[in-house]
Amino acid sequence: MQGDRIRRYEQSVLRKAAALSGLVTGVTIGPGCDRGAGGEEPPGEEPPCPGSGGAWPRTPGPSLRGGGDTGPQYANMCVQKLLSDIELERQRHVQALAKRRARRALELERGQREFLELQLEVRRGKGEARRREEQRAMLRQAEQEEVQTRESQARLREQHQQRINERNQKIREAEDKEHQRLLDKKLRLDELHQQQCRYRAVYQQILEVAKRCRDKPALSGKLAGHTGQLRSLNEAMDHLVRHCQVSEVTEADVSAGCELVRQISTIQQFIQGIADEINAKEEAADVQKEEEASRRKQEADRKKDQAEQEKRSKAAESSQREAASSYDSVLLKSVAPEDWQRYRDLSQLLDQLHGSYADLLRDPSLKEFRFECQRAVNVPLNSISDVSASHLQDKFQKLSSLLSGRPVQLAGSVLHPGRHPQGVAYCQGVMIEKLVQLGEMTAKQPKTVFPLAAIVVALWADFPEFGRLLLAQMYRKCPYLVPMFPLQLESESDRDYYKKLGYNYSDGGEVESQENFLKRMSGITRLYAAVVATPVRRRQGKPHPHGLREGWRWLAALLNLDPRPDISATVLYELLEVAGGALHAAYGRQFSKLLHLVCDLHLRKIQEISPASCSGPRVRLETFLQNVVSQKRIPPPAGMLPPNFW
Repeated sequence: MQGDRIRRYEQSVLRKAAALSGLVTGVTIGPGCDRGAGGEEPPGEEPPCPGSGGAWPRTPGPSLRGGGDTGPQYANMCVQKLLSDIELERQRHVQALAKRRARRALELERGQREFLELQLEVRRGKGEARRREEQRAMLRQAEQEEVQTRESQARLREQHQQRINERNQKIREAEDKEHQRLLDKKLRLDELHQQQCRYRAVYQQILEVAKRCRDKPALSGKLAGHTGQLRSLNEAMDHLVRHCQVSEVTEADVSAGCELVRQISTIQQFIQGIADEINAKEEAADVQKEEEASRRKQEADRKKDQAEQEKRSKAAESSQREAASSYDSVLLKSVAPEDWQRYRDLSQLLDQLHGSYADLLRDPSLKEFRFECQRAVNVPLNSISDVSASHLQDKFQKLSSLLSGRPVQLAGSVLHPGRHPQGVAYCQGVMIEKLVQLGEMTAKQPKTVFPLAAIVVALWADFPEFGRLLLAQMYRKCPYLVPMFPLQLESESDRDYYKKLGYNYSDGGEVESQENFLKRMSGITRLYAAVVATPVRRRQGKPHPHGLREGWRWLAALLNLDPRPDISATVLYELLEVAGGALHAAYGRQFSKLLHLVCDLHLRKIQEISPASCSGPRVRLETFLQNVVSQKRIPPPAGMLPPNFW
């Protein structure tokens, strides 16, 4: 719009300049312009300003050419000046217009770019929205399809489960019917089997009655009419059993069996009455005969007992003479004669036991059998504890079965100790060695000795021979329980003498330390004292095989011997600590007197012979006796089982 106006303005100026160029010959503007004739405008009038309609300003002054010439040259200059100004104005307008156009172009470009970006964003948003909408539509469709699929699957599963349930229901009904049928069949079969067992039991009673009858011919004569009936009943029962073996048992078969049992029971009662009557008559006759025979037997037994008593007296006198002849007077202060004889008898018994299974030990083919016997002994002995009464009872039953030769259940097998003639003797030998070995270890765990002693007492009460063998093994391992302090013979080596004292030697030939020796002797003595103090189970109803009387005998015999360093104080302390309370309860004031003898005399002897290096056992015994004297009682040992524990 502005450009068109400028072009019109330029065209107007050029037309006017062209019109004036023929009329103007001098300078018409500026300081040298000529206002003279021919070139002046009428007074009061000015030429119009080109393009503005205004008048040129009148400027006084000399002419450029001097003389006021207003020729064509001046007009040209004016035109040129005017054109120059117009050009400058045009350029300014053009530049401003160009800038405005540039700004507008930039703004337009920016707007177009923003518009395009907005359109792009809109298109992109629409595309994204469209894609999201399509995705949502696809998801909705997929969800609908999944829901339809799940519903379809659920319907299928429900239909399938319904068919399964119906089939299972039919199967269960069929199984229940079959189970009930089998149960009824089994009940009828069991009932018939019981009837058969009752029939056989009654028939066996008839046979036993006939067998026990004292006058069988008389019984046969009175039962002549019932023999055929018994035979027919037996045939009927056999026929019934054979019939039920090949066909199903019915209620009629059960009723028939009950009837057969009733009939044979009636016959059994009749036969029992007749047999009792016959036996009563025979017993009355026998009583008279027995009374007469008893009088004659008593007379003969009296004469026989007198002869045997005389024989035993002579044998005892001879044995005492032999023992006295073999008993060296040097041993008077190391063992009592009667204790020496007991030690020799038990040692001989133990040697006989070892020799009784020598063939079993030498036979290599019986290695597995020996191993099973050892396992059958060691497993229950190693697990003995006071955890419960049933636990002790279980271990006692297994060990008792071994000593009786009965089968014993092992892990995965059953041991029959009587399978070999020497099996029971071998189990005895293994058992007594293991018991003494466990006794040696009780010095480290003193409480474990009491359940072990309970098992020993129970076995000893039922198997006296086993108890004597165990005592012999204790004597051999710990001769101080005899009591005896072995002496070294002139021809005896130090090694043999120390073994006789109870010391152990290693494979390298080194004797064990004094500390280990005293611990083992202490453990064996503790086991012996626990056996003495542990009562026999009430259910066994037997006297104690080696009770408090033997403990009193041992204590009195020990005090009659000269003490030895260490070992005397050790064994005396163990017996008093374990069995002292029971001895005091049993013997009362007599035991108190014995304790005073220990404190006043025997302890002083021990102090005199004990060197400074052997003060441990002596000090322990002194402390124990001081506590007993101050408290006037011996407390029960820790871990002792309560009465009637099992």
